[in-house]
Amino acid sequence: MYAGQSIIAVLVLAILGALLCLVLPRPHHVLKTIVGVAAAEMLLAVNIWAAVLGGKGFVTAADQWFYIDAFSAFHIAVLALVFLLSSAFASIYFTHEAGGLVFTASIARRFGGLWLGAQAAMLLVLVSNNLGIMWVGMEATTLLTAFLISLHPSQLSLEAMWKYLIICSIGIAFAFMG
Repeated sequence: MYAGQSIIAVLVLAILGALLCLVLPRPHHVLKTIVGVAAAEMLLAVNIWAAVLGGKGFVTAADQWFYIDAFSAFHIAVLALVFLLSSAFASIYFTHEAGGLVFTASIARRFGGLWLGAQAAMLLVLVSNNLGIMWVGMEATTLLTAFLISLHPSQLSLEAMWKYLIICSIGIAFAFMG
């Protein structure tokens, strides 16, 4: 696969995986989907990294709206590896809850959608060649991961979510001003 197509594929796969998770009927289907998507993302990340290192030192797509050099290719590979390992751990962790009342189908769908949506947003930050698109990716990452904090809503998790949102928003605002 052409490396420019891999850039588009890595974004589209995560988004389609997130949307798929929102309609799956059972928690174990969601968990298998996030592991499968994360594994496919890892293969695409390795393809992108190999193309960057073996080619002219960078890869572009979408009329250079997306640009990947060796540094961002390394970070994409690390992100994909961390998501693959975390998805595998989440699958094992939530499997023990899947039979009980805690990890219901609606919570599983919400988790899968937010999890893969967060991966898509983080990948968007790493591949964007435009500060506006990068900003959208950073804000989307903040919002999606905030709702992951309160996956099991309680007073403490909602408080943690709001603190996380405030701290991240202030940090992103300072970064934007810089």
